[in-house]
Amino acid sequence: MYRYQVAENKLITPSVRLLTLVQKNVTSKPLLYRPGQYVAISLHDKLRPTTTRCFSLTSSPTQGTFIQFGIRVKGKYTSALERLKSGDHVVVRGSFGSFIFNEHADTDVTFFAGGIGISPFISMLRYAGDIQANSKIHLVYSIRNEKDVPFLEELQDLEQHNPNLLVTYIVGEGQIHRLQGRNVFGGSLNDEILDQLGLAYGKETYMVCGPSMYMKKVETLLKKRNVASSSILTEAFSQGPSEYNNKLMNWPLNVYALTGVFFLLALGYVLTSDFNKTLPKLTALNITTPSDITSVLVAQQGDLLENVNSVKPQVDTNITQEPVITYIPNPTPVVYVPARMDPVATSAPSPVVIPKPVVVPTPKPTPKPTPTVVPTTPPRSTVS
Repeated sequence: MYRYQVAENKLITPSVRLLTLVQKNVTSKPLLYRPGQYVAISLHDKLRPTTTRCFSLTSSPTQGTFIQFGIRVKGKYTSALERLKSGDHVVVRGSFGSFIFNEHADTDVTFFAGGIGISPFISMLRYAGDIQANSKIHLVYSIRNEKDVPFLEELQDLEQHNPNLLVTYIVGEGQIHRLQGRNVFGGSLNDEILDQLGLAYGKETYMVCGPSMYMKKVETLLKKRNVASSSILTEAFSQGPSEYNNKLMNWPLNVYALTGVFFLLALGYVLTSDFNKTLPKLTALNITTPSDITSVLVAQQGDLLENVNSVKPQVDTNITQEPVITYIPNPTPVVYVPARMDPVATSAPSPVVIPKPVVVPTPKPTPKPTPTVVPTTPPRSTVS
C-alpha cells in the first residue's frame, strides 16, 4: 500500500480527466511497475471511504516519483475522482496486470486502442521513447470524434521524436480537420481499413485495449487473416460493470479466485470437523442370530457381575455385633398414678428393664368426732 496526494487534477478533453499523484513522503519506497500495468485506487469522498477501483497507469516507470492516470468521467466513482483537489490523500495498491510491453521480445508490435483504452499504451510509448527502444511500433487509435482525443498533442510529439513510431487515427464520426496531415481514416475499423494499414500478419505482436465490443471486433478481424491467438494480447478497459475477459488473465484475478476457493475449502473442513466432534462415534454393528442370543446374554451377565464385583465397597463391611450392655445400675422406679397415662421412660437404654410396680396402700379414713349434746335450759318467766 502506497500513500499519495493529488498534485494535479484537470480535464484534457470534455470527457477525460488527467490525474497526477505524488508521494506523500518523498523518503518512502516508490511504486514499482512496468509499462501497461494498472493499480487499485481508494479515496475518501465527503468524509466517507469509497470502493476500490482499478485504473491503468499512463505514466512511465522512468518518470520518477509521480504517477498519472487517464480517467473517463463516468459514474459515481469517477465523479468522486473529479472532486479531488490538490493535496487530497489517495491510497494506491499494486501494481497488477500482465498486459506489458517488453522491449526485448516485442520488436515489431501493433497497438489497437479504442477510446480511453489508449491509457496503457501512453505508458508504453513514453517508456519506449525514454529508453530509446528499437522496437517498431504502430499505434492504431480509434476515436469517436476529433473533439475528444485524449493525449493528441503528446502523441504527435512522441511520433516526431521516435522514428520507430507510427500513429494512425480512425475517427468514427464528424469531420477530421484537426487531424489534417496525419494518417487518418473515417468510420469504424473494418476489413478495408485494416488491409490499408500495411500490417505484416504472422510476424507481429498485436496488443488490443478498449471497450469489450471493440476488442472482440479487432480479434475477429485479425483471426480472419490467420493471426494466431497467441500473438493477440488483450486488456479489458471498461469502467462499467461488464468487462472483456483477457486471454492472458491478470494474475490478481487468479489470486483472488484461488484465495476464495481456499477459503471455502478451509471453511468446509472446519465445519465438517466440528460437526463430526458433536456426533457420537459409530462402531461396526455385530448382528447376531437368534441362536446366539442366549450366549450373548450369558456373556453380558458375566461381564456385569465381574464389573460389579470389581467395585470396592464404599461402607464398613464388618458385621461382628458389639456386646449389648444389659445391666443398668440403680434403676429408678416408676410410680404409676391412677387416671394418668403410663409414662414412658426416655432415659433407659435398650433393652429396658422395667421393675415391678410398687403398691401404695390406701390410707384409712379418719373417723369423724361425735358431737356433744348440750342440754337446753328453758327460759325463765318473769312475773310482774
